[in-house]
Amino acid sequence: MKDSKQLFRTLVIANLFMFFGFNVWRALFNNFAVEEIGVTATQIGLIQSLREVPGLMGFVLGFVAIWLSEMRIMGLSVLLMGLGMVTTGFANGLGSLILGAMVMSIGFHWFYPSSSSVVLMGV
Repeated sequence: MKDSKQLFRTLVIANLFMFFGFNVWRALFNNFAVEEIGVTATQIGLIQSLREVPGLMGFVLGFVAIWLSEMRIMGLSVLLMGLGMVTTGFANGLGSLILGAMVMSIGFHWFYPSSSSVVLMGV
């Protein structure tokens, strides 16, 4: 019973961090990119389209799961998303914005499959 409670607590905390972090990033990204860095609408479109590439390459997560457990992948994905947000916050040009968006996107796209897998572990 204790393991089930620990698992539930970890899932709730991880989901809160992911939900809060992604929505803050989504709300602030365009204003930050345009006003602070001076990117154009075309460049924002480029960033957003490149940000979806890790989602299209979701099969890579299957290979990662060979070496890491679902719980570790979930923790790694939260860390990657946070690292991507920090990178975005310290960005000073288009390249660093793209890097931050890509790292954040890998964490985001790895989190939800691993989170679902962790939920199934507790059932």
